Amino acid sequence: MKIREGFVSNSSTTSFCAVGMSFEKEDLIKILIKNFIPDYSEEVPTSIDTANYEDISIHIEKLLDKKNCKDIDVWTNYDDYLFLGTSIDHMKDTDTLYHFKRKTEMELSKIVSHPSVDLIVDTIYN
Repeated sequence: MKIREGFVSNSSTTSFCAVGMSFEKEDLIKILIKNFIPDYSEEVPTSIDTANYEDISIHIEKLLDKKNCKDIDVWTNYDDYLFLGTSIDHMKDTDTLYHFKRKTEMELSKIVSHPSVDLIVDTIYN
């Protein structure tokens, strides 16, 4: 039997399994404003009306890099929400799900106050 790790993708969907949190636009904008880093070359979106998930995800990825958030990935369906978390393929054989969640929470706590992660299994329609 063949086992496939990481993303499973075809022309219309991408499925993933991760430990993390989902966010709506309003929450992401608050995170960006709270963690604003002055040397961004682009303007951080501050209005829900003008911001879209694609632009927000670009700024979140830059913020994760600046804060040295290892193994935190960003997934979005560009309509309803954006996920921040760690893909299960980063889990070591010696990790328990509990410890893997705690590691992800520690990384997310660099940009989110009191993160509470959960197992996320979802499909994003392209």
